[in-house]
Formats: sequence, C-alpha cells, structure tokens
Amino acid sequence: GLFIWCSTLFKYVETSRNRRRDIHLFLSGARAQEPLTQLYNLYDLIVRSAVDMGHQDDMDVLHALLGAIYVSAGNRPLTASALSAFLRADKRFEYEDNASVQSIIQALHAVVYEDRGGHGAVRVLHPSFLDFLEKMLKSGFRVNVQQSHRLMFDGCLHTMHRELKFNVCGLKDSHRLNKDVPNLRELISAHVSEALQYSTLFWSIHLSKSGLKGGKEDAQMPVSVLLTSTKALFWLEVLSLLNVTGQAVV
Repeated sequence: GLFIWCSTLFKYVETSRNRRRDIHLFLSGARAQEPLTQLYNLYDLIVRSAVDMGHQDDMDVLHALLGAIYVSAGNRPLTASALSAFLRADKRFEYEDNASVQSIIQALHAVVYEDRGGHGAVRVLHPSFLDFLEKMLKSGFRVNVQQSHRLMFDGCLHTMHRELKFNVCGLKDSHRLNKDVPNLRELISAHVSEALQYSTLFWSIHLSKSGLKGGKEDAQMPVSVLLTSTKALFWLEVLSLLNVTGQAVV
C-alpha cells in the first residue's frame, strides 16, 4: 500500500496552499501504523478537507455524493452532471447543479477523477477508495449504504417520470428494426440522457438494496404508478433502444 499512499499524497499536496505544512501533517500521523490504516487515514483527511466541514449543507452534499458514487460504481460510473441530477431528486439538494458537484469532485482530485476517455464518468483512482467508502458507509458515516441506494432509487423514478415519453428519439419510421435505423447510437446519445439511460437500467437494483418494504410510505405506490401507466411502455422502448429488453424482467 505504500505506493498508493505516496501517489495519493502527492496528488493532494500538489494543489495545497501550504505544501510543507500538509506533508509534515501526513508524515507525522503515519508513524507506527499499519499500511491500510495509514491509507484510510489519508483518505479520511482528503474527504474532510473537500468541503467546509463546519457548514452542515456542504457536509450533507459531500456524504450523499460519495454514497452515490459508491453504489453506482458497480453498475455504471456516472458523470458529474448525472450525479447532480440524482442528488436533486432529494429536496435537500435541489440547488445542486453540475458546477457545484464538479467543485467537490475537483476538491477530491487525489482520490477520484473525471475519465475524459469515458465521457467524463467519475471514477476512483484506486479500488481501495471504494473499500474505504464501504467501511465509512457501514460505520458511522452521515449516510449509509441503504440510504445511498434509496437516494439513487428516488432519483431514478424522478428521472423516468420526467423524461420518459413516446418515441423518445423522434424516429420517423416505426416499421424499421433498431438495427436498421441509421445513426441510432447518435440519436440515443442526443435524446436519451445519461441519467435516463442509467435509471431505466438500474432502478430495480437500487430498490432491492434500499431496504424499502413496499409499505404505504415506501416504494410500492410510485413503482406501481410507473409500471401500470403508459410510462411502462416508454420504459420498454428505451430498453429496446439500448438493446437490453431482457432487463425488463424485474
């Protein structure tokens, strides 16, 4: 773990205001500790320095964002724009936009990055950071794994209700097979947002891991509305366009 620790430290201090002070802080705190403990302590310091920890709203956004990154990573890493769209489904974060989320991601540049070769998806620099997040989400973090899945599930439903519509790609001929539609991939990219693509594919996964039981205050009502309305047909249409219709079996 020494290489990862050093690499992470260098990435962090390269934009530090006082590099000598921060290097001394990290080195003095790293003595006589197990390598993994040293690494997790470094991750913790980086996370805590990403926002003003004295500002409650900033703390809540940071922790919700890290939870969303963690629970979506195994499905499909999301861009800052998509992550902000899912956060806004929670009324606490209704003013979080792409710029505000990107500002946090930039502050976390020592542990996450925007993959320019992967359409700007936010990825972790090393899998050990996901292990750190899992540990934090399960032990006293301000949000837990179930809450993170609930936030993503709510965001998926909100996105589908808002964006699903008939002939979402504006195809001029409904008699052609998808494989015969010219430039279908470009049409999907232009008309089916990243958030909608993710939502149609993974909403049921987040529901199954959210701890919701289907009671009156849980997910039964919004899911039933979705699946018994014309929105269900539009959902199937998007799955068909993405060539994953089999995922409709939930």
